[in-house]
Amino acid sequence: MSREETEIHTRLLRCTLAPDECRAYWRAMAEHGALTRSLAFETYAFGQKSEARVEVLLANMRARFDAFDDSLSALQALSLDAADARLVAHWHVMLSDPLYRAFAVFLQARREVGARDVTRDEVSRWVEAQQPGRWSGATRNGWASKLLTTAREAGLVSTRKDPRTLDLPHVSDRALLYLLHLLRGVQIQGSLLDNAYLYSVGLDGGILLDRLRGLRGVTVHKMGELIDLRFDHAGLTTWAEAA
Repeated sequence: MSREETEIHTRLLRCTLAPDECRAYWRAMAEHGALTRSLAFETYAFGQKSEARVEVLLANMRARFDAFDDSLSALQALSLDAADARLVAHWHVMLSDPLYRAFAVFLQARREVGARDVTRDEVSRWVEAQQPGRWSGATRNGWASKLLTTAREAGLVSTRKDPRTLDLPHVSDRALLYLLHLLRGVQIQGSLLDNAYLYSVGLDGGILLDRLRGLRGVTVHKMGELIDLRFDHAGLTTWAEAA
């Protein structure tokens, strides 16, 4: 079974959400089956990027998608629009980057207490609190900028300058089904219906339950505090092909 990344790393400092590049990677992998740096560069898989930039993109895409069983096959079988692809990219960055995962939770927690915005200085202080003394002030500010850019690309904040307005993206049924099927095969902190990934886009409690009851291919039984969720299709790839 795959598992979410737990070791903090710095890949996000070199590559933020990059939703267009994520979609390009899915297409290129569907066409070629495997993608080396030279092949990606020579075939303009990511457009007119330098070979050095292609190498950075490939390292991030592999960590985000290849590490999770069946995800690429499912993404290649689905015809995701730009909004759904952005959400899928957001969740895969969360899976592969524990600092971004914690940051997405931090943003939603702010919304829940009534905050309307966040600033880069606030995020820089938050970064320091995650691992005190690890990074210089300049690096903390760099982290804050990259985290906020990634969150904006994901639809979690809606402005580029301080104060950054907090927002929530629309989660389509198809995107939600993809996430549920994906998480069934990943070892995560929390449970299938109580986790950072759903919480980051405002889906928990009664709101989530209402959405689950309307999903095609899912049967929901609630017995007290226990929710039994059953899928019509066993695997992520099988579901994607039938979607």
